[in-house]
Amino acid sequence: SIVEVSKGHAYVGAVGTSSYDGPEGFTAHDVSDPRNPRKVWEFRAPPGIHMHKLRLVGDNFLYVNAERIADWKGELRTGIFIFDISRPAEPRQVGFYDMPINGPHRFGIDKERQLALLPAPAEGWHEKVIWTMDIRDPLKPEIISIWGLPWQKVGSGQEAPASGAGPEHVTRMHGPPVIRGNRMF
Repeated sequence: SIVEVSKGHAYVGAVGTSSYDGPEGFTAHDVSDPRNPRKVWEFRAPPGIHMHKLRLVGDNFLYVNAERIADWKGELRTGIFIFDISRPAEPRQVGFYDMPINGPHRFGIDKERQLALLPAPAEGWHEKVIWTMDIRDPLKPEIISIWGLPWQKVGSGQEAPASGAGPEHVTRMHGPPVIRGNRMF
């Protein structure tokens, strides 16, 4: 899970049913007195959704993943929940960015460049690839690119490397991606 702290409040993603018998979703805790933290708010995930990764965006927004729980059957809405946390003890959902298939997993936010970097499946690609989104307007993220290794592109004519190949060939996009200088890791 992920913990983000802002304005005296900690936002905590819960692992839930994928790892233990507990709820999926996230909570807000007042940590203004570190010796006496207290839960002040909770959001329960819709059935079949894993939402254990969250990131601060700008000063007043929180993105939370909506990823399909492994082996869950049925239709789901996957993507990114967008919460307004301008009132830290009372997060309010103000948007949702839809993403296909299983939705995003561990993702990163590059605050300097105002980008979201999300490993997630995409139509026309094999396995997870990196979605790069412009988040200058946190309520309206826009896709800049979807990137993967050459063999991941459907119709590339390249086959996935054998499992015994070196790490430069069998890398899987899991996340969270980070940017250092002009390189993404």
